[in-house]
Amino acid sequence: MANAKDAITKRIISLIDDKDIVEKLLSLPKSDFNSLLLEVFRLQAGSMTPVDIVKAYQTNRFSTPSEVDPAAYHAFEAELLVLAQEYGVETTLLSPAAPFAASSVFGFVDQNNVVSAVRGTEILSDPTNMLAVIIAGKLKAKELDNRTPLHYCTTARVLRAQVFPARKGY
Repeated sequence: MANAKDAITKRIISLIDDKDIVEKLLSLPKSDFNSLLLEVFRLQAGSMTPVDIVKAYQTNRFSTPSEVDPAAYHAFEAELLVLAQEYGVETTLLSPAAPFAASSVFGFVDQNNVVSAVRGTEILSDPTNMLAVIIAGKLKAKELDNRTPLHYCTTARVLRAQVFPARKGY
């Protein structure tokens, strides 16, 4: 655990006054842990006001809209997908969510650089990992045969939690 993260964890453990809280939470079945988190989020959401949401929008780097022209972006995206299909590449529309830990397990990305979510998910941070998961699932289900090359592509908006330069457009 990084120093800053370690200090935050130690501070929280001290506030709760239970040095074993992390181990206790880790010992819960995943479904129970997710249910607990959902209840905590539900209770937190119940205390929020519209003013709180606007303030969060203004200060949370993850909710900033892109400055890219959406019509131009989607037109270019469509052109690329059509071109890929013309060359026999399988196109896939990915979910904005991926299974929890997909990036850290398949992409060796630190989970702190991924936006983890509840219900066993994380926000999509790398489409290549998900394409690998999808292909592996199809191979396991015998829907695909990997004796011939497999060609897949996608376009996706992704979200990473790592710090980027504080410049417009990042």
